Amino acid sequence: MTRVAAIQVTSTANRQENLDKAKRYVEEAASEGCSFVAFPELFNYMPEKGKPRQPESLGGESTLFMQALAKEHKIYILAGSMLISQEDGLPQNRSFLINPLGEVVLDYAKIHLFDVDIPGRVCYQESKMTCPGEALVFAQTELGCVGASICYDLRFPELYRKLREEGADIVVVPSAFTKTTGHYHWQVLLQARAIENQVFVIAPNQYGELPNGITAYGHSLICDPWGNVLAKKEEGEGVIWADIDLSQLQKIREEMPVWQHRVNYKN
Repeated sequence: MTRVAAIQVTSTANRQENLDKAKRYVEEAASEGCSFVAFPELFNYMPEKGKPRQPESLGGESTLFMQALAKEHKIYILAGSMLISQEDGLPQNRSFLINPLGEVVLDYAKIHLFDVDIPGRVCYQESKMTCPGEALVFAQTELGCVGASICYDLRFPELYRKLREEGADIVVVPSAFTKTTGHYHWQVLLQARAIENQVFVIAPNQYGELPNGITAYGHSLICDPWGNVLAKKEEGEGVIWADIDLSQLQKIREEMPVWQHRVNYKN
């Protein structure tokens, strides 16, 4: 049995303020016996709309800060995502998993970028501000195999299918999912990804009005491979946690062996 946590925050453009908040929530989660703590997308710095972005270099201030926290509390920390500068071109939106020794064991660059224009409701062109990643990323840990995704990736089931094929037991979905679409799609898509791939899903989300002009939906949640919501925080900032058991995952996979029932479809 492993206790995992998801942190819901309303990040600002003040990096130090966000990191101080992250420290408090890590301490709270660790005090509750959590050995895995996940933060949402852009937890450390939320750019202000219309102002130049301030990405960090790889291995910069925020990464070092979270590595020290993971080592201090001897836990895994998912640094949900951070803007990381590139030598050439736009920065990337990258997620890092840090182990209890303070080592980065997973480095994932967001593949699917949020380019959406719903008149009068939401207009955001992520591809004008960040460069997409290309690689599928997962990490083998003593807690199980962790597969990486970020926010808008949630709408692309083939990514999660590939993660399961690589052995994922747990999928993380750090997000700044909008209120506009979140009300209709957030929870049902997370449960679908859990059910169809028979994995645990940990999905920390931003909440409320953000400096980049988005209003985030909140409703961070943790669900099991049967789609049961084990913990959820609808509004505000704070920590949720749940106990996950990989033997339950194995039981579900044995009793409902959909993976063995897949077929190669003919055109």
